[in-house]
Amino acid sequence: MKIKLILTIITCFYFSGCATIISGGSDHVSISSGGVEEATISVDGVIIGKENVITPLKRGMIHNIKVEKEGCGDGFRATGKKFDPTSLLGILIDLGIFTMGTDFLSGSIMKADQDQYIVSPRC
Repeated sequence: MKIKLILTIITCFYFSGCATIISGGSDHVSISSGGVEEATISVDGVIIGKENVITPLKRGMIHNIKVEKEGCGDGFRATGKKFDPTSLLGILIDLGIFTMGTDFLSGSIMKADQDQYIVSPRC
């Protein structure tokens, strides 16, 4: 019985980090081919569109963007990540003991370093 109670409490705190609740588990970013028509955009090896796209990227991770067009060299860019100050709101709730830990474990403590990326193929 005590184990169930402890697991329930841990689960509740796991899903209650401020950055996790407010920002979610992903960032929506814009990726552009820099005006190169018919350029194919892929993220982490998955094609997501052509020329200009808005896509969710999982927080707390570095993603690899590739833009390619037939007859041109591929353009590459890795996203970066930076601290999300929203997670500091947990200090007001529980001094950040559980809430910031939750954001850290879920990856929501970090967000994409930009909300727009321009990656052009080398034509």
